[in-house]
Amino acid sequence: MTVGRSYSMLLLVATTAVWTRHLERRIVFPLDSITFQAIQVSLQIFTVVIQTALVYTTQQLSLRRNLCRQQYLTVTHDTAAAWNGFGAALMALFAQRTTSVSVRPLSPIIIYLGCLVVLHITIPTVFSTTTVPALSPRNIRTTLALPEYTASAYQAINANSIRALPGLPAMSLLRQGLNTVGWEGNTVYDIIDDDPSGTGTVLVNSTRFEVSCGTLPTLWLNTSDYNDASQRTLSGNASFTLSDGEYEWDILYVPWSSDVIRVPNVRDWIHYNGLLSSANHGNSFLVYSTRNFTDSDGSAGTSFWMGDIWPGYLKTTMQWMGCNISRTNGYSEVNAGTKTLVTSPPVKTASKWTEWRPADNPDDPWLMSWQELYSGIRDDRPFIATMRDTQCQMPLSYSDCELTTIESFLMDSIGMSLNNQKGPDASMLQLHVLEEALANLTAAIVWTSRAITTSDSFWPTRSVFGESIIQSRMQDMAQLELNSRQVIISLVGSIVLLICAIILVGGPRATDGAPESAGILQVLWMVRSRGDILEQLLNVSEPDNALLRRHGLVYVRMAGKGEDRDGGPEREGFARGLHWKNERDGRDSSELTLSQP
Repeated sequence: MTVGRSYSMLLLVATTAVWTRHLERRIVFPLDSITFQAIQVSLQIFTVVIQTALVYTTQQLSLRRNLCRQQYLTVTHDTAAAWNGFGAALMALFAQRTTSVSVRPLSPIIIYLGCLVVLHITIPTVFSTTTVPALSPRNIRTTLALPEYTASAYQAINANSIRALPGLPAMSLLRQGLNTVGWEGNTVYDIIDDDPSGTGTVLVNSTRFEVSCGTLPTLWLNTSDYNDASQRTLSGNASFTLSDGEYEWDILYVPWSSDVIRVPNVRDWIHYNGLLSSANHGNSFLVYSTRNFTDSDGSAGTSFWMGDIWPGYLKTTMQWMGCNISRTNGYSEVNAGTKTLVTSPPVKTASKWTEWRPADNPDDPWLMSWQELYSGIRDDRPFIATMRDTQCQMPLSYSDCELTTIESFLMDSIGMSLNNQKGPDASMLQLHVLEEALANLTAAIVWTSRAITTSDSFWPTRSVFGESIIQSRMQDMAQLELNSRQVIISLVGSIVLLICAIILVGGPRATDGAPESAGILQVLWMVRSRGDILEQLLNVSEPDNALLRRHGLVYVRMAGKGEDRDGGPEREGFARGLHWKNERDGRDSSELTLSQP
């Protein structure tokens, strides 16, 4: 019995462990297979075999100990009858309404048999199936987010196609900050081809852009007015001294608005150490703003006083900064159905002002080509924003416009507007917000340039494709599932079953002379020399169960020899007699009182 219970308990504990890790889900089989039916039948057979063994051993040991225990004869009768089945146990409990002497001994038997009934129902149903698609890995073509280019590929770039970038319909999405397939935030990633059978996630190439900006020390401006007063703009150049020399950049400023961000051309002529040079700094550029951006420590960076240059039109100060672009190549997971990223890319949450240094001439051909791409969009036209609401209603109108696509995108990202005198929320005027907006802009430009599919495009069609592995659906399959409710109920029921079994088989050890059951033959054998017991039952003329149970209130031990549990001499099968006598005449009276001899 102990071995049987141990096996069943270990099996249920192991099943619970499997359920917590969902290991059963690895079992997949065709929907038309008989595998699941075979599992259910096997569980049913297992349940019947285990329960039969448990009932047989527990009943036998419990009955033998019950017959060797000193107790009322009625209690012995009730507990023996209860082992005939769960229904018989309930009937024995119901009989306690007239003579209540066996409630406590009957309770573990009823609970034990009840748990067996529960396990008989739950164990065969611990498994169920769910329909899942069968998956098969295969290669799928992708449009690369950022192909690796050689120097020769860089030299073959068609400048005209680059300068046509702002004319793309997709460019109108940049100002709205929408995420599109292949681009999200500061990241571009490979676009997988359409595959109706694709499911799950696909690992693709991705590139995340980062922008870091710094202060410009010893800054001074050399400015001049446009001859056309209607333009009301300021042009000139900005000079600043760094630790490795003096730099000069051309500038263009819109003077009469409180909110402006400008991004000069990254490939203008630069004065380096007093010599005029066209040094290529590729991924470096200037940014200047009429609003001050503070870093995580509250520092405002480098500002320049403008009041003396054009009084009455210019904002008092302008903030200047230099910025560098870097990129990190890696892999990202995309949804096979939507083709979008499973997890959004990380964003900057803090940044501090430091002195800016232009980036060294990069060996990366892509970073060298970046300035061509950037310059094409930053060219003097087309503009897509204006200082007056009535102008530039079309996204790419050319008349009376003053901001380029890049600048308009940045201002929209930060909440700046040419006609908003209040300015953006202070929480947006932070260095890390601007740097993240510039990184998002870079990714947007790359994504837009990839949309060009002409033969002379920046990235020729023949070099923009790659491959990834996708899981493709095949026929639907059945997957095995463990039902948590049935597993928990079965485990709890088995624990209760074990506790009840310990209670039932405890007590005095059965002797060799104790019967193994309580059938008619065994009962006749046990009372063959019990004249006192037979005499007590002779007082009942009818085999009424209630009368027999009342006349069975005799304290005896039905089997076994030796001394009783409390010590002291006793006769065979009779511990200490408690004699009943009628208080009224008649042998069939059921009203008896207990007295000791």
